[in-house]
Amino acid sequence: MIAILLHCRSERSTIRNLLKETKDILLSPDFNIDTDYVLIQSSKEDFEHSTSATMIDLDFGDEDVIATLLSLELEDYSHTLIDRDNDEPPWLFVFGKEIQKKMVYIKYKIREGKRIIICVSFHYPKEQMEFPYK
Repeated sequence: MIAILLHCRSERSTIRNLLKETKDILLSPDFNIDTDYVLIQSSKEDFEHSTSATMIDLDFGDEDVIATLLSLELEDYSHTLIDRDNDEPPWLFVFGKEIQKKMVYIKYKIREGKRIIICVSFHYPKEQMEFPYK
């Protein structure tokens, strides 16, 4: 099987709306970290570039990831991907953020209708990242 990775650049307005919606969800008085947020810690990546290794190296917990998501800005946006693991694929948004002088690759989506933040990736990047809106 050949995996095809489709990515594109979302418009500035789309990313601004995404960031606003993300903050609205995370800062809502109804937000519950146990039901409204998921951090995927998949074993698909090599350990050095895994969420687990990055979280250990940064001494991060879920609250730190949420704080990082809240700090994202348009300039941190890299690109947009199609979620290949879904029959009705939503968009996955990729950002890069310097944390403790190290670049971190952050990929997340908002589950439509349920207002759940799903952080699919939070790890050191394998390749140099580009930021079209810097």
